[in-house]
Amino acid sequence: MTTEVEGSVPVFKVIYKSSATSPIVILEYDMDASATTTFENEIFSVNNKAVLTHADLTMDVNHVISQAFGSQADDSSSAHTLNVDITSPTFTDVNLRYAARRDGTSASVSTPSAGFLGFQFNGRVPSQMTARFYGRYPSTPDVDVDIMVVRSSPKDADKMSMQIAYNMEAPKAMLSELKMKLPSIFSAFTTFADKYQITNSVEAVKAFVTKQFNDAYNVAMNYDDQLSQLSIFFRNVIVQYQKTVQVFLDAVIKVLRETKFKLPGSDELTTIPEVLKKLTSSIAAMLEATLQMIFDNMEVFYNFFVETISKVKVRMPVGDAITGGQIIDQVKAAFKLISAELVDFIKNMESLDTMLEKINETVKAIVDKTQELIDSISSDFLDAVFIKVNEFYRNLVTGIMRTAERFPILNVENLSRRCEQVIDNLIFVISQFNDAVYGFLQQASAQAQAYMKVTDGKLEVDLPFPFQQ
Repeated sequence: MTTEVEGSVPVFKVIYKSSATSPIVILEYDMDASATTTFENEIFSVNNKAVLTHADLTMDVNHVISQAFGSQADDSSSAHTLNVDITSPTFTDVNLRYAARRDGTSASVSTPSAGFLGFQFNGRVPSQMTARFYGRYPSTPDVDVDIMVVRSSPKDADKMSMQIAYNMEAPKAMLSELKMKLPSIFSAFTTFADKYQITNSVEAVKAFVTKQFNDAYNVAMNYDDQLSQLSIFFRNVIVQYQKTVQVFLDAVIKVLRETKFKLPGSDELTTIPEVLKKLTSSIAAMLEATLQMIFDNMEVFYNFFVETISKVKVRMPVGDAITGGQIIDQVKAAFKLISAELVDFIKNMESLDTMLEKINETVKAIVDKTQELIDSISSDFLDAVFIKVNEFYRNLVTGIMRTAERFPILNVENLSRRCEQVIDNLIFVISQFNDAVYGFLQQASAQAQAYMKVTDGKLEVDLPFPFQQ
């Protein structure tokens, strides 16, 4: 593993190269990576690139963060993008895309054989937001198929409307496509496992998944009758999902904090978060010293210009006239402010494990507060809607648990067959849910039908909310 630093103000580049050989062949790899930092026109940008080469895949990663300061801090100059391209003769090629700006986020994953799934979110005002989950089939890669679209729009001065359009047939089509791909998926994993003799951790994964389904089943079946149907749905889905994410993040944090290794030229064991923290601290110190040196050198020129034009007055379009010396002072103050913001931004970057820990705590706090809000809502209309949703969810987890209980000794053939059964059960439950929706709408009152309808296989819901802009 080697690391090189090159460049000068305002561009610095860190080149990182690493490779590994091991008696455990699966651990062998080569990696070339670089991180380029640039500070120009009040915009600080970090461009990370990495290419990981393994016997079974090649991963090309491009990660860019740009942060604007001062007068450049607007929607167009601050962004975060991540592109990952995986080429694998053993499995399949995969392309991941992520882009975030202040006014929206988009993400997608695609493979040549399975198609495309994408997510888009736009809007900064609650009354003018759009979220879209969509896909593309391999047979028609240029045609978007909306799975769910959620839009909010202002309605009168004190109300907003949320429109939800759900493609009731899309999940069944996606599951059918997945079922067709199962043989090739398990064949690839079998080849990989046989090549590297991977047998450990399978039972641990099975135990983890089984525990999560057991927890979900117990929560879904043992609910409080006094709670509203919306509250029951929230506990069944959102709270349970948050707990699963919490378990996963806790495991990642534990690995990050407990996995230690030696850096080249050092006998001291260290962890990944410690290395990243030291790296950002070193960059901040170096950047602070460099900016101070630039400022000190420019001070001579500042003083010369001040002496030369201190008595020159410039009349502004708006306001009183200002002297050349005042203009120079403003330039110096702006330079100091921008420099301080940049150094402070780098110094205060949290370590990776701390960031994950704070994400974990934040998500839990949001879910807890949202649950309090949900519990305070009382609506006969929402109860009528979510009683069907909760019934569908109970049928779903019951079907999964019954299938899991019949799992024999875990092997590829049995796992493939059971996965097909699970998919068949999911398709059946979705069909039941669709039939229940159609039945509900046929029996619903005219008032309820004004908010819900099914058109060409799409469930459309229009919900008004009180809202103050």
